[in-house]
Amino acid sequence: MPRNDMLAALPSRLPKTDQEWMDFLRSLTNLDIRSGATGFNSGTGYFLGFNNGVPVFFVGTGGGSNFRYDGTNLLLDKGALIIDGNEATSLAYGIQVGTASDGDTITFDPVFEEVPTVLFGDGGITYSATLGAVNTQRILQAQNLTSTGFTMKAKLADLGAPTARSFNFSGTYSTEDTATKVLAAEAYDDSYTVNFTMRVGGREDTSGNQATAYVYTKPSGGSYTLRATITRTNTSLASQDYVIAQAVVVDGLAASAVVKVEIEDQLGTSTVAGSTVGYSENTVTEVSATPSGSTGISWLAIGGT
Repeated sequence: MPRNDMLAALPSRLPKTDQEWMDFLRSLTNLDIRSGATGFNSGTGYFLGFNNGVPVFFVGTGGGSNFRYDGTNLLLDKGALIIDGNEATSLAYGIQVGTASDGDTITFDPVFEEVPTVLFGDGGITYSATLGAVNTQRILQAQNLTSTGFTMKAKLADLGAPTARSFNFSGTYSTEDTATKVLAAEAYDDSYTVNFTMRVGGREDTSGNQATAYVYTKPSGGSYTLRATITRTNTSLASQDYVIAQAVVVDGLAASAVVKVEIEDQLGTSTVAGSTVGYSENTVTEVSATPSGSTGISWLAIGGT
């Protein structure tokens, strides 16, 4: 405990009887041990004690990167696992779950700081009496996914022969690169693969330079919306290229829609250059995979740093 807390805890005279010692020790149970931190999940340092009568501990920066126990949950927030100075893996700091049917709008509460990954589980149906059992596929997607939510697409689709389509970036290394869609027909499954290279600059030592690429989409006449965030760390002295194929599920990319990739880093030395945005055009007959009376489909959103 802080020195001032220890002095304040001492009685005016030392206990003499067993009962007085018991009463004195019992009075210490609500004191805390801390340094730097001003309280639980507050300040920068460590805290071991009580928060609203609940035993807790906290190490790190309040509202930032920290490791803590709140009396119920063991939490690691906005953290990365560092081994021998290298980032081994990014750890999720937010998880939300729910169920949804085709066409439902999902709003994250609270919103994520970055665009999360959404996974789907069981629910709905896998066979359509309307389409028949042959060549019928179930399409589950988080359309127009952002840090604030998404639109659920749950369809049973009878697919025709797909035609591969693409549109190109400038291919020039800079702080950003854009690609403009020419054809009006959209991807049959609203799925686009954005191919680009992150050229992460080196530095004078091997402590590492971290760069982040942001993938945006913009419908014709609309505004840019962030769809994906990709982070890479270069621990070498020279620049390092990272070839990325990032999937983006977005409805409404007709002719003149734009895909943009931006990059930023700690040193301002990294660049990005796109190659293509690929997608498939197809003739598709679709019906809802969650008709009236069916169960919703479970989803899991995982946010990362």
